[in-house]
Amino acid sequence: MRLPGELHPCFIKPIQGGLRGTPAGLRSARHLKSPPQKKSQETTTFRAVLLFLAVLLFLAVLLFLGCSQAVHAASGARDEAIPLVSQDGEGGAELPPAGGRRELRHALTLFRGRGADVNFLEIPGRVLGGDIPWEDAYFNGLNYQYAVWLIPSFTLYPFRHRVNGMRLELETQLTRHFGIQDTFEWHGAIGLRTPHMNPFLDLGLELAYFDGVSYTFSSPEYEDGPGGGKTGPRYKLQHYIGVELVLGQYSLPLYQFLLRIHHRSGIWGVFAPQGVGSNFFALGLRRLF
Repeated sequence: MRLPGELHPCFIKPIQGGLRGTPAGLRSARHLKSPPQKKSQETTTFRAVLLFLAVLLFLAVLLFLGCSQAVHAASGARDEAIPLVSQDGEGGAELPPAGGRRELRHALTLFRGRGADVNFLEIPGRVLGGDIPWEDAYFNGLNYQYAVWLIPSFTLYPFRHRVNGMRLELETQLTRHFGIQDTFEWHGAIGLRTPHMNPFLDLGLELAYFDGVSYTFSSPEYEDGPGGGKTGPRYKLQHYIGVELVLGQYSLPLYQFLLRIHHRSGIWGVFAPQGVGSNFFALGLRRLF
């Protein structure tokens, strides 16, 4: 006997079926379609960084070339080299200012580096705070650089600032890793070097940025895996970034002491998933010729 208002069982079963187990053919289209996936922040960042890296050097070179040609043609100014005077008082070959390079297009550098468990964008804050988590990963490297273009002097408008001595350079380096990982690494890169700066009487400074590719001849066990973890697949071919601060003295015009950040990463999925990579801090001694 059913109570007043109670539905008959024959009506309840279809309703229950519609709520729990409606056949696929009777489901609405909105249940069949998976919700659209939103564009992640990583994807947006990847596209922006990829575009930046692809056109940075190209646009910079075109800009400098156009400005320098116009100003150089108008002024006819040329850089002056400092003559080297030998001990017997006779003039020698022309050499660049302290720590600098002028007409010396070649350079060999010996590097010694150590790995740190830090992300690339965190490096400035870590260095300023003195909080660098060093790890037992080391390398020795031999680097060769060649200045393919000595960019002429030009005026940076609208600031009326004279820029003198920029260079476009190519570099290649063979690196021997030891400690946590035991492998050889090769990288090739193209870079821009700032003009020679003299903040002190006998000390010169330069900054340089290099961008290219890096390849390890065996699995780079020290590097982070996908997502920044210590497990997962390792990738031999990756993106390379080198950022260096160069110090030089007038008393030693052919030698430079430098600090460099040696960075490998997948560049947000181009070579490897996000989070893959490593960072090393290196000291170097350079010989110009």
